[in-house]
Amino acid sequence: MSTVIKNEYNDYDIDVAIVFEKDKIPEGTTSVKNIVVEALRRKCTRFKVPPCAKTNCVRIEYEDGYHIDFAIYRRFKDTYDNYHYEHCGSQWRSRDPKGITSWFNQENKSKDYYLRELVRLMKMFSKSREGWTMPGGLVQSVLANENYQEYTRIDERFYHTLKAIKNRLSWNKEVYNPIDPTQTLKLVQGDDIKINNL
Repeated sequence: MSTVIKNEYNDYDIDVAIVFEKDKIPEGTTSVKNIVVEALRRKCTRFKVPPCAKTNCVRIEYEDGYHIDFAIYRRFKDTYDNYHYEHCGSQWRSRDPKGITSWFNQENKSKDYYLRELVRLMKMFSKSREGWTMPGGLVQSVLANENYQEYTRIDERFYHTLKAIKNRLSWNKEVYNPIDPTQTLKLVQGDDIKINNL
């Protein structure tokens, strides 16, 4: 979605997707994450922290001031030969990363390419204080799109969009997948805390 930011402390957050064929990997999400962790330990060097499995990814942190989150997916074909994707989190959940990217690019275009700019500012704001724990980029992107405020100047757009997000979250803290509104993006209890922090 091209919303990567570089914060003050050179902490680059790079997201990469790894897609496996469903019938080629174990069923359990922990087992699959451990396979990726072990493969990274064998092949990669210069870690600040060894590869570790998180709830929604496998993360490696390098000495050079960046980390890479490997989001793991499995795919399978239906009876019509269409691929379906599931994300490896605390359990397998249906998710379409290409569909989400297409959604974001379409929404960004419909807003004269200002949405990407707003999401980058939100992500920078969310990382501006050490110790702040905020929602991830997808949740921020959905909220920024949903509450987008049209103003000429970027500072006004940013301020009024954040204000609209704050007002919206004061009465409704649920955030849904933009291409499948039946799926919540709040997957663990910690997500409620992050939403409240925002």
